Amino acid sequence: MSERLRKAGHASRRALEQAKTQSGHMLGRALDKSADITDAAGTKSRALVGRASDGGKQALSHIEEHPLRYIATGVVLGLVVGALLPKFRNEDKLVSKVGQIFSDSVQKIADAAADALKPDE
Repeated sequence: MSERLRKAGHASRRALEQAKTQSGHMLGRALDKSADITDAAGTKSRALVGRASDGGKQALSHIEEHPLRYIATGVVLGLVVGALLPKFRNEDKLVSKVGQIFSDSVQKIADAAADALKPDE
């Protein structure tokens, strides 16, 4: 019986060594694959960041070249959003005060422009 136990022990050690070797190879391949995937992801990420940066620069350049277009777009969007939102109870009071201040300011600007454009007598 001791010979059978010795052979069984030897077989189990050999199986354990094979399992260790195979798991080491599998771990090495998994680490290599992981490194490849990480490198590819880093490359794609850097490319996307570069493209986003270029797009942002182009957008900023376009805004600098056509500022009135973007101001007008903002005003139109503001009007649309304002028209779609429900009115609040105190909005009429607040808007009328702000509207009066705005109207007075525009009138002063218009008067100053008219005075500046008057021919000298």
